[in-house]
Amino acid sequence: MDYSLEELARETLEEADLGAPVDPDVLAHELGVAVQDGGPGCQGLCIPGERAVVVDDSLRPTRRAFALAHELAHLLLVTHGFPNTEANANYLGSALLLPRDDFTRDLRRFGWDLLLLQSRHRLASMEALMRRVVALRPETRGWVFDRPLLAGRRPSKYSVPWGLRLSHLERTAAAEAGASGAPVQVVAGVEAWPVFEHHWKRVVVLADLESLEAHL
Repeated sequence: MDYSLEELARETLEEADLGAPVDPDVLAHELGVAVQDGGPGCQGLCIPGERAVVVDDSLRPTRRAFALAHELAHLLLVTHGFPNTEANANYLGSALLLPRDDFTRDLRRFGWDLLLLQSRHRLASMEALMRRVVALRPETRGWVFDRPLLAGRRPSKYSVPWGLRLSHLERTAAAEAGASGAPVQVVAGVEAWPVFEHHWKRVVVLADLESLEAHL
């Protein structure tokens, strides 16, 4: 957990008088930041001198919300003198969208059931929720699989944190969720959630490190 960025997120949300669920458009308005539509294909842009950010308004609501939170994070990093890196913007954007204290309470209440957490944080994607769980619970790790079991194609995948080696249990969870289109728990502490929207398919996996070690 990056406590300095967590504190910056907390102070920013307090200044804006916002708590969960956070709407980044409302946050931008409260911070006096103009939000502009960059059109399809826009990867996001922060313009500190004009206190403006640019995002693609045609994105799915959850993806647009994180893109906006990410660009607001770039603006805050510059304003407060933090290194303006993509890693810091990703972390701070998540902390703005999913405030630590609120999200920690929700984790105690719901566990890491991403569907229940998403019902509480309606503008957060499954991946954003998974990343926040991993950031706040160091005993966990996550994976994202794109195109799982789609027409026999090999899925692309990446781990959170980056660079982990995929275990058999995590691979099994992803495959079963991708095949069934329903959440899967292969053993206690290793679960997967499918995100199927039109032609876009993804599976998000969360695993508890003790559970993985117990089944080696």
